[in-house]
Amino acid sequence: MDPELAGRAVDALLAAPEVEVERLTKNGLRRFDARGAVVVMRVAPSADSGADCAILTGVVRHVTPSVRPDDVLAALRRVADLVPPVPPRVTRLAQGPLDPVTATVGDPFAPDRSA
Repeated sequence: MDPELAGRAVDALLAAPEVEVERLTKNGLRRFDARGAVVVMRVAPSADSGADCAILTGVVRHVTPSVRPDDVLAALRRVADLVPPVPPRVTRLAQGPLDPVTATVGDPFAPDRSA
């Protein structure tokens, strides 16, 4: 996927005040806002110069219902018609308390270490 195309899709997502997506749950189809959970998102080209792919890095706030990576991809598809040519690979890099100033994830065990 062209990183410029992905970048335009991310810009469209971040500019939108709300992006509703649908997910099938055990109680049926559920519609919710996926945009509100996305704190920050960036696009970078692949480190492999021969690969035609983009790397999206984002911070997603924990909300109810939880916004999953597939929901973020569905939101990108909804606002910018972004459809990956191959199934995306998703990796969680960190989980913990959100620092609202830096939009980074902190150490979830820090309070226990200082005690």
